[in-house]
Amino acid sequence: MLSTFPYQQQIIYHYTMPIIPVLAMGVVYAVSQQKLARIRWIVTAIVFSLTVWTSYMWGAMPFSLYQVSQPYATDPAAQADIQTIQSFLPPNAPVSA
Repeated sequence: MLSTFPYQQQIIYHYTMPIIPVLAMGVVYAVSQQKLARIRWIVTAIVFSLTVWTSYMWGAMPFSLYQVSQPYATDPAAQADIQTIQSFLPPNAPVSA
């Protein structure tokens, strides 16, 4: 979150995914080490708030600030091409792209 290196802020770079379970377990461990239940609740609320905020700022969620675009969904020419190709496929044909 604090890095100025753009690739570290974009989830599309899959090599950042292996660190996510380690960070999640670290957060759970850090919260569990708090002595008082009240402090655990406060830390959990802070973690949740920051998670929602970072998801809003950089996430690929419907409520995120920068929406992930789907260029073919709005391009009429691409939609026509897709429909033409689909017309040649047999019904119930498995297709992957």
